[in-house]
Amino acid sequence: MSCSYETECSKGPDRGFNTAVEPYLCLNCHEVGNVTTGKAERRGGPIVEKIQPTCRKCAATENLTSWDLITCPKCGKPDVYYHYLSSPWD
Repeated sequence: MSCSYETECSKGPDRGFNTAVEPYLCLNCHEVGNVTTGKAERRGGPIVEKIQPTCRKCAATENLTSWDLITCPKCGKPDVYYHYLSSPWD
């Protein structure tokens, strides 16, 4: 059993109206969340600008890694529970 860590994020790379996001794990603050990885010029348009993933909590860029949707960022056990966000966020 893990430490009961819970988070809300997408199930992998995802796309809203104006941005692309992906769930990343920050190795500095041990948090998981959707991080913006691209922007579109217009609603529903193609991604025209790639963005360096940056942690929303500590602003780190070098210690981010794509999250596997399984491993708990707090205790490292492979049974974390997450809530999938199915609606657009932007």
